[in-house]
Amino acid sequence: MGRCVPFCGATSGFVVGIPLPDAASSRCASLAGVSRSTTILVAYLMTVTELGWEGCLAATKAVRSYVSPNFGFQQQLQEYEATLLQEYRTWIRRDYGRNPFKDQEELECLLAQQEQRQKEQQLGSRDCSWIHSPAPTYPLPSQAGGTSGSRWMNR
Repeated sequence: MGRCVPFCGATSGFVVGIPLPDAASSRCASLAGVSRSTTILVAYLMTVTELGWEGCLAATKAVRSYVSPNFGFQQQLQEYEATLLQEYRTWIRRDYGRNPFKDQEELECLLAQQEQRQKEQQLGSRDCSWIHSPAPTYPLPSQAGGTSGSRWMNR
């Protein structure tokens, strides 16, 4: 399991406790911000809002649908929420006061928009709008036309 390491946010001006992977697993390359950077963002959002890791991840996915922290990072986010999160929230509010960026409201708005899109997609799947969409095309197998000696080609 990872350990909690302070992370200095370049724009935030304060230290946030973020569960990071063990040294051995942190050597693997990040693929386009899908796992590791997403985990850091979710931990930050958890710290500056009242949302848990699942809500913060859902809000992040509302903006970038392809993000997906791996299982180990998800476990570390859960551990952070269960152990140190309240302590860091209290410390930030005590030392820095009210958050001027309205992060909580922004995330709640993103979650509401995502929920609305999901409802619309569910309703859309019940109507007949699919009739007007073009049929998908699939590549034919290489031998689909047969050989010149095929009985179908000789007709």
